[in-house]
Amino acid sequence: MDSVWKRRSLVGLLVVGVLVAALLPMSHQIGYDFKAYVVAARDLVAGENPYHRLLVSSPDVYQGGLLRSTGYVYPPLLAELLAIPVRLGASTQVIWLGWMLLNLAAILWLGATLNQALRGSRDLVGTLAFAIAVSIPAIVIYDLSLGQADVLMEALAVGACALRPRHPWMAALAIGVAIAVKPTLGLILPLWIWQGDWRSALRGALVSVGLLVVPFAIAGGQATRDYIAFFTQWSALRGDAAFVNQSLLAVLLRGLSPNALTHPLLNAPWLVTPLRYAVMLGALVIFARAVPFRSPRLRDPRQLMASSLLALPLIVLLSPSAEDIHHTMLIAPMVGLGWLAWERGLRHLAASWVLWGIYALSSIPRMQELIYPGKLFPLPGQHDPHLMTIVI
Repeated sequence: MDSVWKRRSLVGLLVVGVLVAALLPMSHQIGYDFKAYVVAARDLVAGENPYHRLLVSSPDVYQGGLLRSTGYVYPPLLAELLAIPVRLGASTQVIWLGWMLLNLAAILWLGATLNQALRGSRDLVGTLAFAIAVSIPAIVIYDLSLGQADVLMEALAVGACALRPRHPWMAALAIGVAIAVKPTLGLILPLWIWQGDWRSALRGALVSVGLLVVPFAIAGGQATRDYIAFFTQWSALRGDAAFVNQSLLAVLLRGLSPNALTHPLLNAPWLVTPLRYAVMLGALVIFARAVPFRSPRLRDPRQLMASSLLALPLIVLLSPSAEDIHHTMLIAPMVGLGWLAWERGLRHLAASWVLWGIYALSSIPRMQELIYPGKLFPLPGQHDPHLMTIVI
């Protein structure tokens, strides 16, 4: 047993070393998006409004005058947490290094969560295998290089779902923080009700509201008013057809309505809303068939985690804004459900091969750039104004 422990420890140290080495190149150059987080934190420390820059942004003429997101656009919790090291005198570089280490810890926690929930094991090798699997896709590397919070929020959401049966208040805190940074994750709470646990959903809702309201109260009334003003005019939520937005709404806007980016397949903007809601309803019906309401099967930890992972793609699908980096939320479901398909011997199902194939494609370096015409490599018809809506 002692030799086995030593071998596993050596493998663990080696893998952690590889993960650290992968993050080291990113540590030298502060991520573009993370700079906005730190600027907002410094504004709060100086007693200034962290949202004042958003209202002086230039309107997006291609989106009917709506504002594009330039700067810190999250609720204030994240900025106020980052304000703590700022108040302690830490430099931006030191805060950036701490942020990278926090993301590394989140990846390891995500690996441990998937390993325990899906394999019923806490072994180091399995934890690190899942951690590496969720780190490989290009969109994850890109997200980390920008300093975005998506990986951390995904870890909190998945971790909350795993903690909920035995540690409901810890789960409420984890999902509360995630929702207070990225409110779209609030869709996890209806999932818990669907799984038959309305008490945990209520706890999560209470913590989420507290972590949203209190930071706004600290930021001040003007910050709250400016954020609401920006939020009501934000292109990302009101119909952004830019290529970076790969939401269902954006795809339909590019394909069915006049825009400055593509030649629509059909000039029928009136179809956008009914098609959008039809697809969303269809996805919810499929989910409901796969995960029956309060199903007894959900007492099995693996079934419970599998149903939770199935809900994460719904969040991306239902959101009006799903930029390339937001698709990081799909990686844990691909890894977890992909492993379950392999472990259960479902190699004869086409769906399993589609899932594994998508994961393999997502692991090609810089694959996230494929959404931009010709930036990674040109696809047949990508530059044809009539075909590019389909190809992209």
